Amino acid sequence: MTYRNVPFISRNMFVTNRSVSYKPIARPGNGRAIPGWPRNGALRDPFPSTAEKRKSMNKRDHLKLAGGKADASETGAVETTVDRSRSAIIFIEFQNEWLDPASPLNRLMEDRTQIDTAVENAAAIVAAARQRKFPIVHAGLSFVNDPTYLLFGGGRGKAGLRGAIPRARRWRDPQRVAFHEPFVPRAGEFVVTGRSGASVLTNSNLDAYLRNNRIDRIFLLGFVLHVCVESTLRHAHDLGYDATVISDAAPAFTAEQRDHVLTHVIHHFGKCVTTEQFLQEFGATQC
Repeated sequence: MTYRNVPFISRNMFVTNRSVSYKPIARPGNGRAIPGWPRNGALRDPFPSTAEKRKSMNKRDHLKLAGGKADASETGAVETTVDRSRSAIIFIEFQNEWLDPASPLNRLMEDRTQIDTAVENAAAIVAAARQRKFPIVHAGLSFVNDPTYLLFGGGRGKAGLRGAIPRARRWRDPQRVAFHEPFVPRAGEFVVTGRSGASVLTNSNLDAYLRNNRIDRIFLLGFVLHVCVESTLRHAHDLGYDATVISDAAPAFTAEQRDHVLTHVIHHFGKCVTTEQFLQEFGATQC
């Protein structure tokens, strides 16, 4: 077949009224199938109209187009099911520096209900995780081997925690940095080392552990919500991890600090669940 009086572009494509059109053409040869050639002899329009696109859209596509959210039944996913082999729970700084009532850091916790509830919930989580053989990570902080804080330049002229920790002379007493029961690491539980920042991922061996074990979803809890837990959440997000904070197992100093993080921060970098939701096979309802 040939085309006359039209600007010819290719074997089956021509231009009319400044638009590209495809004209059905017969299958060549003796009827033998040719790879890639349509069975009905007509080529599909490569520029379908919006109406034609909508005809091929499923319910999930329509919801996305409208700005809605498909639920689990529509996507085929079960949001409350977590692949435990690709997940880990990270316990942040469950050490005597925070949990010993005589410690100066413990006295920073103005909202005593928060810390008491968080420790109780965390104990339930670690017990359940051990029973279910869920990967557990202990991320502490220690300057026992660096008592003059050389890592932070001795803290001289440093802002933030790099100056505050050396000035307070914290995290270098072996008894204070010891993990508190029932959060003392057991055989088979990973212990983070090499950490040098507020995020437990900073310069530590945690990222390597997670990647080498094909773990891409992490649950965060511990001390404290508005400092190291939040820093780790942000860092994990930027590294590509799916991070979830267990909100009532991560206390802040005050109720106002906790409310700020839960309301204005977490949704930018991950999700949050309660301890009850976590223990009930990771309920999908967010904080």
